[in-house]
Amino acid sequence: MFLSLLPDPASPQAVGMLQAAIDPTTGSAAVPAPVRGLMFFSARGAVARELDGWWERHVPEDARPVILVMDEPGLEAHLGGLDSEVVVGIAGEAERSRYARHAHAHLVVTNDPTALAEHAIEAFPCFRRDAPAVVEGATEARPSVLFMPRLQPQAPTRVAPPPPPPVPVPEAGESLTTALTDPFTELSTVAPLPPERHGDELSRASLFADGTARAAAALTEARPRLGIVSRLLVRRRRIVIPREIGDLVLGLHPPPLVVVPARKGGVGKTVTAGAVAQVIGYALGDTTGSAAIVDQNIGNPDQWGRLDIPATAGTVRQLMAALSSGLELPPTPAWAKTPALGVYPEDRAAADAYPPGLIQRFVQHLRERHVFLVVDLPNRLPDYTTAEAAICAAYLELADLVILPTTDDPSALLGVLEYLDTPSMRGKLVMVSYIVSTDRQLRTHHVVTDLLDEIRKRVVAIETVPKSEKATLAIVKGVSILDISPKLRDAYIRVTRTAVRALAAAG
Repeated sequence: MFLSLLPDPASPQAVGMLQAAIDPTTGSAAVPAPVRGLMFFSARGAVARELDGWWERHVPEDARPVILVMDEPGLEAHLGGLDSEVVVGIAGEAERSRYARHAHAHLVVTNDPTALAEHAIEAFPCFRRDAPAVVEGATEARPSVLFMPRLQPQAPTRVAPPPPPPVPVPEAGESLTTALTDPFTELSTVAPLPPERHGDELSRASLFADGTARAAAALTEARPRLGIVSRLLVRRRRIVIPREIGDLVLGLHPPPLVVVPARKGGVGKTVTAGAVAQVIGYALGDTTGSAAIVDQNIGNPDQWGRLDIPATAGTVRQLMAALSSGLELPPTPAWAKTPALGVYPEDRAAADAYPPGLIQRFVQHLRERHVFLVVDLPNRLPDYTTAEAAICAAYLELADLVILPTTDDPSALLGVLEYLDTPSMRGKLVMVSYIVSTDRQLRTHHVVTDLLDEIRKRVVAIETVPKSEKATLAIVKGVSILDISPKLRDAYIRVTRTAVRALAAAG
């Protein structure tokens, strides 16, 4: 089936060209979408629900769409994993490089949308080759939107969420600092992904499944289905994320890599990584994009041990091994309760570093499947003297933004300056997430303020986060840090918004 996302008045003309040329024995058809261009991919909220309803009414379950669309800034960021062919009209040869990684994209250099219909008629076998028909108002008989039958029809299986796992309570005497270094229980999975997909209605979201590999197909088709459950949780929790964050994220290309390292422990590093990933996940919850959070704290992956990640979920080490050897990819990541957030845990026994070239391949693999990446790194300065330090150096080389967390402990602030002084940080976009003490004398002491002033000169922003026992309570109660305290939620939304704005401004 051919789907026109072309602008009016060209869209009905192109649809007519396609429909007139289709061989009726193939069962194909051409239709215009109610929403055109980039908005079809990035729609959210009520618009997204209307589109999904339209899709179910007009698109057969066994259809494999061919999408016709004119190029727009950022369009290529939405094509990763698209389970369809897409014909894109581009302004010139210089635009080809933006779509280089999308083998399913047919690029046509033209400003005339009807030329995409002509290309489709020439390229796809469901059209008559004898005598093209001319439609009134069309200069030639060429269509622009079509849906072609799948050879092996598949549709996603609905996945019901299991009951939430019991949440361990911190041991008596456990300090706030210790608890803050543990990731959110909220990042635990809704359910393991189903190995096979069977009959179910097709939705617009099911377009976003990479037909090139079963693992990728399971990932991208199951994510929107799990997203239905997650969106119910969003409504119940009433967590509202500024639309600006999602809009900016979807406009970033290539998908940015944000890393969260630290010089010393106890500064909220893993909490910061998890909170930023959660905010992005909520921001993308009504879109076709997803975020990923990756544990690369190889010296202490046990921090992630409280996550209820199924044994069948693939780990970073398994995925690295598959990418290195060319073997079949391991199971897809666990999906968090947070909407649109995939979790890539590290092997509990991990200790060795990965070669920089392999990390580069891993990051590219994630960029082809997600629109935003967050990596939790070890508490080490970046160099190649130890495995943990080498991990930091390799990821920093690829990072688009570095978030350095700190408290107002002078040793933590000096650690930020020490990190900024390392060669790996030259030319990097950096911001600081600063947990502010409740003690006024401490936070206003000249030693603290002088160090903050020095840091402020060298980073794009410092965003404050209140120090709160509610962060520990979130772990005890097994809820998201975004749920437990409006002040903490607002603070991490500010951190995330500042990070996304910085990436957009640099981009």
